[in-house]
Amino acid sequence: MKFTRRLCAFVLTGTLLSGGLFSLPARAAEGGDVLWLDTFDEIYSFSCGYAYVSKGNTSYFVNPSGVRLAVDPALDCVGPFQNGFAPVRPAGTKKPTEYPQTLGWMGLDGTLALPFDSFDTCYAAFQRNTLFTTGRDGQPVTLGADGQVIAQAPDNLILTDLPWANYNGLVPVYEVQEDGNLKLGFADRNWVLVIPPQYDNSYSGFTQGGALVSQPDTDDYYYINCQGEKIWGPITWEDDGWLEITSGFWDGLLSVPDENGMWGAVDTHGELVIPYEYEQPFYFSSGYAFVVKEGTLQVIDTSGEALLTDAAVSPDPSGFSYSYSEGLAAVCNGGKWGYMDTSGQMVIPCVYADALPFSEGLAWVQREDGVWGILKSPLAKQSSWAEEEIRRAYVREIVTERTACNLQSSLTRLQCAELMVNLAELTTGRPILEGEANRFTDTKDWMARKGAAAGIIEGVEDGSKFAPDAVVTREQLAAMLYRTIQYIRQETGKGALETGSLSGYTDAAQVSPWAQEAMAALHAAAILKGTSGTTLSPKDTTTVEQGILLALRAYEITTS
Repeated sequence: MKFTRRLCAFVLTGTLLSGGLFSLPARAAEGGDVLWLDTFDEIYSFSCGYAYVSKGNTSYFVNPSGVRLAVDPALDCVGPFQNGFAPVRPAGTKKPTEYPQTLGWMGLDGTLALPFDSFDTCYAAFQRNTLFTTGRDGQPVTLGADGQVIAQAPDNLILTDLPWANYNGLVPVYEVQEDGNLKLGFADRNWVLVIPPQYDNSYSGFTQGGALVSQPDTDDYYYINCQGEKIWGPITWEDDGWLEITSGFWDGLLSVPDENGMWGAVDTHGELVIPYEYEQPFYFSSGYAFVVKEGTLQVIDTSGEALLTDAAVSPDPSGFSYSYSEGLAAVCNGGKWGYMDTSGQMVIPCVYADALPFSEGLAWVQREDGVWGILKSPLAKQSSWAEEEIRRAYVREIVTERTACNLQSSLTRLQCAELMVNLAELTTGRPILEGEANRFTDTKDWMARKGAAAGIIEGVEDGSKFAPDAVVTREQLAAMLYRTIQYIRQETGKGALETGSLSGYTDAAQVSPWAQEAMAALHAAAILKGTSGTTLSPKDTTTVEQGILLALRAYEITTS
């Protein structure tokens, strides 16, 4: 397997490490506050407040302070936390590389939370607060974030070897045909076939917009969207650019080449939205991508507009494109690594031997002697009163890529759209089908189009513009969140809100007529609170962390 900086796991070299708190933070020429630990064989990004690492034959978890999680000695750790659960097996029963394995699931307290009755054929993980797995009785089931069974698969459906490929609520499954052959389709967490079985294989399931599937009785692969429509293809293993194209959709866009080897990007309808004028493949994250044009490294947005025409750093030594994570991109210059923001500013200078992407405000960086340390993002500061709810929001995947940094800054319409779409998809267990690429004249971002297609987000002025960078007021956020909960109610039957009243607030008359019902209902449900005991401040702007907290409270109500 080829590891890149867009993956969570990186195989490294190192020696055995002793436990405990490893070292004190260091600061100076390193370019930031770093808690240096030691060398590792394997490192995963932080998830649910812990990073999964391994040394020799030992795997364990460390928190941001470098302290190991105390794990029940009867358990062997198998993989990282996701949605508050980590896969484990009975201590000493299997080597890490042997399959199949009988798995259980450990909670954040280090004890067994779900019993050893999952039969793993490859690697299973909670994604989108759902676990697709097969029991030892051979029956596939889905489990929810509370560990309870959501649904059991019908007898004619079985999991593929990609049970973890639940990036958007759909997972590849095989249907047993009458002649005994298998055909592949995609099911939701209730085992409802959203895309009928008609394919031979799936390369990696759906990423952020499309899935790569193979046609029956051929070597041809095609990308399809969530409606089962062909987007791009055919391609085969022998085609130039196979590895790059199979990296998949990112932010609803797929980087593809033309006949001359120049690269552009198509959307989930197969429309070319980024022209063929770049010299290598590229991948969007947070709405931005690094591209190479006429030998110069640039940064573009999802509309193809160049926001940075000359990124003064070396190309990625791996041969792939750099990508942003939580507002910062790990970049290399002169053989050293640091972090660049979307404006091209080097927020953390290139002083490290290696540097991995940020996750939950933390990143792994390496010294010349091979020692790895934990670096805190300068963009991840949050208010002390929000810390506990932000932590819960990370566990439940409420925090999105655009809302994982600059938490105390004003929430924009595009950030709000992403929060609301993510909330709706998490809660319903199905992807929202985004609208046409030209829905708005000022952005092609797929989150804006998804929000509009679901009736969550509306346009501005005559409706043709989205105003992605405009900040959101408290009453605007309330209206968007209220519409999101109504969408969830329509799809699931859950999340009904009672009619409320704002009569106890001295500034209730300042609430716009179109927001009064929303603010009253959210207030009655304890999702939205006043800025004081007597004021609502409906015209005040909201911060990113406030948007996350409201989305978390809505999630907890609509899933209870």
